[in-house]
Amino acid sequence: MCECGCRGEDPGPRPQAGMIVLCLLLYLSSIIPPFVLSAHLPSAQPTDWPSSEVEAEAEAEAEVFLEDYVAGVGDTLDLSCTPHDFLMPIVWQKDGGTVSPSNRTRLGQKMLRIINVSYEDSGVYSCRHAHSNTLLSNYTVRITDSLSSGDDEDYDEEPDDAGNGNEPPYWTHPQRMEKKLLAVPAANTVKFRCAAAGNPMPTIHWLKNGKEFKGEQRMGGIKLRHQQWSLVMESAVPSDRGNYTCVVQNKYGTITQTYQLDVLERSPHRPILQAGLPANQTVVVGSDVEFYCKVYSDAQPHIQWLKHIEVNGSRYGPNGTPYVTVLKTAGINTTDKELEVLLLTNVSYEDAGEYTCLAGNSIGYTYHSAWLTVIPAVELDKEDDYADFLIYGTGCVLFILTVIIIILCRMRMNTQKTLPTPPVQKLSKFPLKRQSRL
Repeated sequence: MCECGCRGEDPGPRPQAGMIVLCLLLYLSSIIPPFVLSAHLPSAQPTDWPSSEVEAEAEAEAEVFLEDYVAGVGDTLDLSCTPHDFLMPIVWQKDGGTVSPSNRTRLGQKMLRIINVSYEDSGVYSCRHAHSNTLLSNYTVRITDSLSSGDDEDYDEEPDDAGNGNEPPYWTHPQRMEKKLLAVPAANTVKFRCAAAGNPMPTIHWLKNGKEFKGEQRMGGIKLRHQQWSLVMESAVPSDRGNYTCVVQNKYGTITQTYQLDVLERSPHRPILQAGLPANQTVVVGSDVEFYCKVYSDAQPHIQWLKHIEVNGSRYGPNGTPYVTVLKTAGINTTDKELEVLLLTNVSYEDAGEYTCLAGNSIGYTYHSAWLTVIPAVELDKEDDYADFLIYGTGCVLFILTVIIIILCRMRMNTQKTLPTPPVQKLSKFPLKRQSRL
């Protein structure tokens, strides 16, 4: 009926215009719903996929352990990444932005190092996969002086003018030394200070549990800043617990201050390697070489020795990761102490290069590298021959000169003996006759 009304050849009177409008509305209402459904149904399907991917990525990132790192102003900050694959390319971010290298920021293969940190270095640091942007490690870094034995700042103490008098040592800021118990989480930096003065200027040394404390007694070493009267220990471990006493003295007296340190195992940490190991070595061809790597880890560590190699004349792959070969790893009958030593027997020129000690646990990994230089043994023989030649040559020259001097002296003495003596005429003893004039 509507179609006939709309397409009729005989135009009717004007009241049919309302009927025409009504027919158009009904016709449009019958066409529009299918298009609306076809526009909305497909759009709902792709929105579900991204949401599921975001949820999966969020769940994966939620499994990444968030580490809190507190450092003092002026310290060195080391953050390591924890990829599942050692050769995986990574990128570092701070507060969502990419970290770029600078004069204070060093980007290694799997390490971010910031030297002489300041308050502006505080923030959230993350390590992500370069291709998939998967979160690998996450750190909350806070730069403060709260880890010090007092709320003091790192500045050189200027001794008070004591005139010409003699004065025993005294504390310049005793109010900042009231905090005698210091509790820090593992892997954080600890600093103790005992700012003092006196006339003459006193000296300072440190004791741990009443015994002399030196850097080689601690895994990772210590930093003694005598101008700041401070003791700094990086990457604190449970074995660092104890009483630390600063002894300040001059010839007129001695004062001491004892702090108690408690390292909290609030969270596990990646392995810690002793500073300076393994060390660079230079040996002659055919020698035996031992590399040492001291590892400390609360969790069971997995230790590997790697050698960096070249592939097609390059030491790094297209993604910037190094080419390595595994020399030594954990086995059935090997212990951690055995894995801390890498023995190379009868080394050749092919053994020269870079070696890496890689230690990892369930939290992360740490590595130190060293270089092996192999030189020919002939060079040492040549040096010995040259030294022998120099010694014997010098002795021969001195002997010849001595002989020549002796010969010249004897010839001179003989010449003086063979010179003819002038004739000596004696006056006659007979008296001369007088001549008389006739």
